[in-house]
Amino acid sequence: MPIIRSIMVQEAAERLMAGRLNPDARKMITNLVNLAAAASVIDPDTGAPFTPLAAVSERRVSLTRAAVAEFKTQPHTPELMTSVFQRISAERGAKVGLVVEVTSFPFSQEQLAASEAKGNRFGYLPAGLETQADRHKLGRIFPKMQSQSVQEGNVVTNDASPSGWFEYEAAVDAPYTKTTEAQLMARLGKAGRRLLSENQYIIASQDSKLFTGHYLDEFKPNGFYTYVRLGSRRDGRLVDAYFYTDGRLRVRSDLKPVNHYSNLGARSSGVNIA
Repeated sequence: MPIIRSIMVQEAAERLMAGRLNPDARKMITNLVNLAAAASVIDPDTGAPFTPLAAVSERRVSLTRAAVAEFKTQPHTPELMTSVFQRISAERGAKVGLVVEVTSFPFSQEQLAASEAKGNRFGYLPAGLETQADRHKLGRIFPKMQSQSVQEGNVVTNDASPSGWFEYEAAVDAPYTKTTEAQLMARLGKAGRRLLSENQYIIASQDSKLFTGHYLDEFKPNGFYTYVRLGSRRDGRLVDAYFYTDGRLRVRSDLKPVNHYSNLGARSSGVNIA
């Protein structure tokens, strides 16, 4: 019986990750996999205990690679966005026992094309990974980051903790450089944008690594690189962050609101996409 249950759960999870289900079937399969996510059952090949979602995660890495290849080579449509990010997000969630159901891409083909023409990219932050208390799960999904801000019990708060689809500036080097905090907030308010939370920034930067081979704001020891203000705080101050080429995340809180430098920028998301 455990072997049969194991196979059924694996097949269910794989179908969910592949995004080959209608909404009603997806909800039913999500409930089934949720029930089994934390349970260890018997591996039908080895006879050893294992967690179905972890096994599926290992087996479906190629599915993520295929999704990335499609994103890089196929015309971007709302349907493609939903399919690609369902597979990527499901593989990530499986690493921490989280079953992810990506909602359908909410913008039109015209809105998608207009946003990308401005140099933006869309990402998806699953529910269950969006808050300060959830951020340690991102640290487990992406263990190279090693920042205290992605440890359990971290002290970095978010001004807001949205989940789901978000848009952000895709260039490796950040915009909004040479701005004080007040100048930055004025520009964002006028443009109808808001700073990314640290959680969103992590997802955006990990997506950038998948799609381009580079993290956002990637540190270059002998060249120009940017670091960014985010909509997260430590001791009341906005944090700033950047990534090293090896995947480590650096998050600091020593900036003053009046600081403005040629390589200090910000990452933001559109509140309304016209």
